[in-house]
Amino acid sequence: MLVFLSHGVKTRTIVLNINIENVQLGIDQSIPLGLIINELITNSLKYAFPGGGKGEIKVFLHLIDENTFELIVSDNGVGIPYDVDFRKTESLGLRLVTMLVENQLKGKIDLDRRKGTEFIIKFQGSNNGKKSNNGC
Repeated sequence: MLVFLSHGVKTRTIVLNINIENVQLGIDQSIPLGLIINELITNSLKYAFPGGGKGEIKVFLHLIDENTFELIVSDNGVGIPYDVDFRKTESLGLRLVTMLVENQLKGKIDLDRRKGTEFIIKFQGSNNGKKSNNGC
């Protein structure tokens, strides 16, 4: 993955686990999702594994029900400190992620810090949750 190469990460050090259901999304959701995923993976690569530690980054996208999607981007790194409010941080990247989720996707974002960092994003689909049969 290009973002791994741009950060000089060897795939043997940090494993990327992707599990994305074959669904159709409109361009108004696909672009913000791509930006969100890129930003959260970049943050994991920059901060989750200090000193070149080994770890795993996961990206999951699936349907919860007929029209609700759940995106989970997580890592098993050191985690975001409990005293940091990701919605109000000085980090432009996390503010951008929050704004994209809430304003573009009209969704909800939560953070679970129990096993590293796990962002859980839920949003409504624009195609009634239809799965794609053509692999796109």
